[in-house]
Amino acid sequence: MILTLLLLSVVNAAAPQELARAIEIWSEHPIAVEIAWLTIDDEGRETVTAKRRTAIGPPVPLEFVHAAGRYVRFSYEGASPRTYSTGELLTARRLHVPDVLPGGELLLHVPHMTVRPVQLLVNGPRVHAVAFDSALHASLAGVPPGEYRVTPVYEGGLKSDVRTISVRAAETTLAHFPPENVGAARITAAPEVCDSATEVTMDAFVMPKPDPQFTVSPGRSRILTTREPRCDMTVGGLPPGQLEVFYRREGSDAGSSRFEASAQTLTAVTIAGPPVTVEGRVTLNGKPLAATIVSFAARPVQGQTASPRIQANAKTDTQGYYRLALDAPGAYNAMILRARTAPGQTKQVTLVEGRNFQDIALTGGTIRVELTGWPEGAVVQVRLQGTSEGSRSVMVTTLNVKEPQPFEGLSFGEYKLSLVMPGRGAMDRASIMTVPPDAKTVILSPASPEATVTFDIRQ
Repeated sequence: MILTLLLLSVVNAAAPQELARAIEIWSEHPIAVEIAWLTIDDEGRETVTAKRRTAIGPPVPLEFVHAAGRYVRFSYEGASPRTYSTGELLTARRLHVPDVLPGGELLLHVPHMTVRPVQLLVNGPRVHAVAFDSALHASLAGVPPGEYRVTPVYEGGLKSDVRTISVRAAETTLAHFPPENVGAARITAAPEVCDSATEVTMDAFVMPKPDPQFTVSPGRSRILTTREPRCDMTVGGLPPGQLEVFYRREGSDAGSSRFEASAQTLTAVTIAGPPVTVEGRVTLNGKPLAATIVSFAARPVQGQTASPRIQANAKTDTQGYYRLALDAPGAYNAMILRARTAPGQTKQVTLVEGRNFQDIALTGGTIRVELTGWPEGAVVQVRLQGTSEGSRSVMVTTLNVKEPQPFEGLSFGEYKLSLVMPGRGAMDRASIMTVPPDAKTVILSPASPEATVTFDIRQ
């Protein structure tokens, strides 16, 4: 009864005008404990309003006044303290006195702010990843004494500067994280931008030192890359200044927007859909052509001295499908730019505002080159020369002997193939040797559209 009166009277004396709440606290075995009632304000200042040393055994009521920034701390002789917010006590209703743990308590305090970390990474004698949502604090009790490096992480994954904090045994170390000089952006992208995007990147514009003799343009610094693009996403921890966000898909930009970030401000960023989109499938002899670069370039308009320089590229997926965006409707040349695919098969198209569909059907043959018996790490050049009417002229490409790739989309006709191994220098003719000396001839036709040629240095 005397213990109950003591625990009740402490809060009543400290805050007679405020409504007191109560929670039962207990311990299986009687234990000496010091209980402190305290406040922590938004500046990280800790003030103890009342303190009482007592022994806890059977359940007794503990009164407290609930409000933001109010806490109750349990401390033991020679052991780690443990701090609870009054909100945690309200939720618990009945509390077992915290276990006696060696080490100290690291009390992380993050007040309300517009741009707030969502996580603190704690590295040191023990490692923690502490998530923050609406809570103002996190208590890490029983951590080994020593130096800890704490890194704030913002929504979107950006990190800010690391802080070093010392934890002492049997003490509470308060680590306060005030608002930082960073902003945030809520990015809303149109479905035609984000649905097919594979990544989002963000650049900050960096102004170099002024030079009186030259006009200095701002540079770019990549601050974010994420492989999980969403139509609605928030990125925090942004440096104040001008930034640009890009939604990208394989080989092309799907949409972008420039914006100004300000400290402790959430900026709305909208990425509208492009005026023109074009999508389709690339096939070779009716089969999908994967990992192929498709290019659409504006075609010169007759009678105009200059035409708009509008071009966009995209890479096909495993099934041969592509999708890209353009800034204006009009006449375009569609072509394939893939290495080791025969150039020259151009399709002239007219694109209208909005969504366009353009399949690109290539015809022709494929020559696969197999390389055996070559030194480890060797790189060789393949020379392909058309020797009949309709076949392509000389094509030269470099292959790694471990990963040979085919020549695709070749016009039907006769071809001669030979290999060279480059020497140490371009002028070192003695070190450039045709291997083997005899070229090989291949004839491609609609009846036989594919051929395999093997070069073996051991022959």
